[in-house]
Amino acid sequence: MARKFELHLDALIVIGVLFISAVGIIAYQRHQYLDLLQDNLGRQMKQLSLELEVARLEALLKRATAAAGPKGTDR
Repeated sequence: MARKFELHLDALIVIGVLFISAVGIIAYQRHQYLDLLQDNLGRQMKQLSLELEVARLEALLKRATAAAGPKGTDR
């Protein structure tokens, strides 16, 4: 006796809904990932810019204090 495989309409609908929802969830997560990635890269660039600005200002401060001479030698 050969068994006949039948795919019922309700099973086909459930499989279709699961597939569509899985693809939708993946697309949503990818969109969220790309937004977070862009935000993270922007923050890293801003941090690098601020670190460079701090280094520049520290160098200017060193130059200004070196040009002013040692303190307390005018007695």
